[in-house]
Amino acid sequence: MLSVTGLLIPASCEADGATIIRCLDDILPPKVSLLVQNADPAHCRGKPRVASRPGLVDLPTPRHSNARPLTLSEARTVRILITAGPTREFFDTVRFISNPSSGKMGYALAAAAVRRNHQAILVSGPVQLPEPPGTQVIGVVSAAQMAHVCKDLWHECDAGILTAAVCDYRPKRILDHKLKKKAAERRICLVPTEDIAATLGRTKGCRPLICFAMEDHDHHAHAEAKLRRKRCDAIVLNGPENIGGDHAVVQVLTAAGGWSAPFKAPKPQVAERIISLAESLLARSATPIPRCDSRRK
Repeated sequence: MLSVTGLLIPASCEADGATIIRCLDDILPPKVSLLVQNADPAHCRGKPRVASRPGLVDLPTPRHSNARPLTLSEARTVRILITAGPTREFFDTVRFISNPSSGKMGYALAAAAVRRNHQAILVSGPVQLPEPPGTQVIGVVSAAQMAHVCKDLWHECDAGILTAAVCDYRPKRILDHKLKKKAAERRICLVPTEDIAATLGRTKGCRPLICFAMEDHDHHAHAEAKLRRKRCDAIVLNGPENIGGDHAVVQVLTAAGGWSAPFKAPKPQVAERIISLAESLLARSATPIPRCDSRRK
C-alpha cells in the first residue's frame, strides 16, 4: 500500500493555486502536505506564487530517501520589494538636500534575491550603479516619489527590505528658479517626509518587513524603538562607517529573537544573510494565500 505524505501540484497562476487548495483541503487527510506551485510564471497574469496549507511550505522528505527537504528559495518564488540609495529634496531648480548613500547594500540585496530564485523589485534613488541582472528597477528622486511607488507596489509583494536612506525632511517650498546668492542670511523651512517604513508596517499583515537603521549614537536603543514604532519584523543596524564602502558591519534585531552578534563581511555576503533571514521569516508566517487579507488592503 502506497503512503502519500505530500503532493506537489503545478498551477498556472495564483488564482488556480488557491482554487486547488480549497477543493482538495476537505478531501485529503490533514497530514498530507499540499504545495501548489506555478507551472509557468511567464504566462500567469498574477504574480508567481505558491499556495499551501497553513504551516506547510515544503514537502516532507520521504523515508529511506536521500532527498533533502526543499529550502524556501527552492520551493517558493516570492516577490521582494527592496529600496536603495538616497533621496534628493530640491529647494530650487538645481539645489537639493540629500545624503551620501551609495545604494550598494540595496543593489546587493536585489542581486542576492535573484540568485536565490526570487523576484526583486528595486526602488532606487539616484545612484551610480549598474542594474542587477534579472531585477526590476524603478528609479525615483524624492522621498515623496519613493513613498508613492512603494505604496503602489506593496500589495503585490510578499516581503519588504528597506535600505534606502530616505531624507527625513524636505523643503516646504520649491522655487521654480535658481536662488541667487546674496550677502545675507537665508532660511529654508523644512517639513517631515512620509515615513515609508511605518506606512508599509501598518499594512503588512502577514508579510515580513526588514528595515535598516543608520545610527551614530545610542545605537541599540534607537533601533529597538524603530522596530516597535514601525512594526518591523527585523532591523539591520549599521553605522556611517558603512556608507559608500564595499564592506559592512551590521547587527540584526528580530522581534522574536533579539540581537545577533556583529557581522562584518563584503556587502554581497551581508545581503545573502539578510535574504536568508527574509526567507526564514516568510516560512514562519506562511499562510494560505486566500486568507492573507491584509495583502490586498
